[in-house]
Amino acid sequence: MTKGETHEETESNIQEATKKPEEIKTDLAGAGLSVRIHIRPGRPPDEIISLADAEDISLILMSSHGKGLLKEILVESITLGVAIHTNRPLMVIRTPGKPRN
Repeated sequence: MTKGETHEETESNIQEATKKPEEIKTDLAGAGLSVRIHIRPGRPPDEIISLADAEDISLILMSSHGKGLLKEILVESITLGVAIHTNRPLMVIRTPGKPRN
């Protein structure tokens, strides 16, 4: 989220951000797992750590995407931010993507 977004833009972004997690939730529920989705505006590493602390999460699992330099830097900086600041175990799984050169 950027400064200056209207409430409507924020709500639209939240709805868009919920689509893919809802698909994943449906798949996991079909496998018998209980899943909750949290979409929280804010700085991603701070929000991930805050939620993990509030929910007393025993393991934070994050993926590292290989989807181009800019996205990789952004995703890995979020993962790195969580790794540096959390006091909880963190597991990072590299998802298939473009091969590194």
